[in-house]
Amino acid sequence: MPEEKNYEKESKLPFVSIIISTYNRAHYIKITIDSFLNQCYPPDLYEIIICDNNSTDHTKQVIEEYKNSKDGNRIRYLFEKRQGMHFARNYAAKKSCGDLLYFADDDVIADRNLLSELVKVFEDKRVGCASGKILPKWECVPPKWVEKYCNNSLLSLNDLGDATKISRNDLGVWGCHEAVRRDVFFEAGGFHLDLVGNGPGIGDGETGMNDDIKHLGYRLAYVGTSITYHMIPARRMTQTYLNKRYEYNGNS
Repeated sequence: MPEEKNYEKESKLPFVSIIISTYNRAHYIKITIDSFLNQCYPPDLYEIIICDNNSTDHTKQVIEEYKNSKDGNRIRYLFEKRQGMHFARNYAAKKSCGDLLYFADDDVIADRNLLSELVKVFEDKRVGCASGKILPKWECVPPKWVEKYCNNSLLSLNDLGDATKISRNDLGVWGCHEAVRRDVFFEAGGFHLDLVGNGPGIGDGETGMNDDIKHLGYRLAYVGTSITYHMIPARRMTQTYLNKRYEYNGNS
């Protein structure tokens, strides 16, 4: 068991870097960005970094359309040619300014209170990283068997109730809704890279990083009032897709 650190309470609001890695999701990314622009967190205390992971669609054009808007100076565009979500996340983290690094997928819709609720748990310096509630945003009515059996890691969902929990255990901290202290992120070495060449989804990504964070002596947290919605299209509700996801999870 790692040695306990000497912790204090933090008081001031942290500056947050929202990091969104994206690949060929031009039809989703604007929805995601707009939800983060609409946060009830001081706008001068967070930035939004979009890291384009070598997209071949019109993702860059979608981001550039924000440049002339009133929120243009709050959004930064980066490009990472190396294929793999964690290449993009780690690269964006190095270019970020935040005291907290918040990672989101390019197909989520953030609740307006997501940031304001999530940052509270970091007043406790024992906490190295934290997540919150991840609910489905079904694009069509899901089959009954999907609703009953396919949650959590298969569809990156997480609902442990409305309370805040702090633990040495994982608590379902997924990279689509995860905040990490900046210094802890780099001390832990960032996200574990996918095993490039062996197919997408193979590797231990945030799971490996979260284990490293625990081994450094920090705890993980779940904040039930910090909510995001994961958009789930029909193709993810098929036996073929879910079998492949089981395979990837097994390899991980």
